[in-house]
This record gives sequence, structure tokens and C-alpha cells, in this order.
Amino acid sequence: MKKQIRPRISGKLIAAYCNLIKEERRILIIGDLHEPFTHPDYLDFCVNQYQNFNCNQVIFIGDIIDSHGWNFHESDPDGMSPGDELSLAIKKVAKWYQEFPNADVCIGNHDRMASRKVFSAGVPQQWLRSYNWV
Repeated sequence: MKKQIRPRISGKLIAAYCNLIKEERRILIIGDLHEPFTHPDYLDFCVNQYQNFNCNQVIFIGDIIDSHGWNFHESDPDGMSPGDELSLAIKKVAKWYQEFPNADVCIGNHDRMASRKVFSAGVPQQWLRSYNWV
């Protein structure tokens, strides 16, 4: 049996306390990162929102990486190479993972870009690494 705690506070303080101890899902939804091109303040903003709203779950809703260098549109000839973009994206995603190690991640259309390109080229699935591995 769970022990009942009865704090000696009242009014708005008791309401705030009850919100803190309530067993509920307080979800931080994080929109498209498009790493390595994420706004430089976005991670700090999300960490602050997580703390300010006492969140207990994080969901990334897709497009973790941008995949500009290997998408189906014309690439910027002055942009970084696909390999450099992926290396930098992995380094930047590691910072998000450090802050939110138990997050749920939806796979977006930009995240699937590399596997779609490989599929279009006729490469068998067994040659691919999983998204989680990368």
C-alpha cells in the first residue's frame, strides 16, 4: 500500500505539490531537428521546457537528420558532402541523446531518405544498417 503524504501547505502551493506527485504522462514533443542544421538554441530550449513542465516522457516526431546531401532534390554545390553531413549530424544527435536517453523516436521522411535511395538503386535490404545502429 502506498503511504499517503499530507504536506502542511495550502492553496496554490498544495495544488502545485499535487501536480508534481501525480502519476501522469507529461510529454515533451520535439519537432523536426533536421540535424546538423538545427537552430543552435533548440536543444537548450527543449531541455528548459522539459524541466519547466516536469515532463516524464520525450517523443521526437521524426526528421532527426536532414539528409540534404542525399535527398531526391537538387543539392547545393557549395554545401557539405553527404559523408560530412552525416558525420556532423551523428555528433549533434549524440548531444540530444545525452539529454534525452530514453526518448521515443518516430522515423520521418528525411530519416528514411538513405534507405529509400538504396532501395531505388536495387541494393538488397540485408546490406543496410538499421536506423538505430546508425
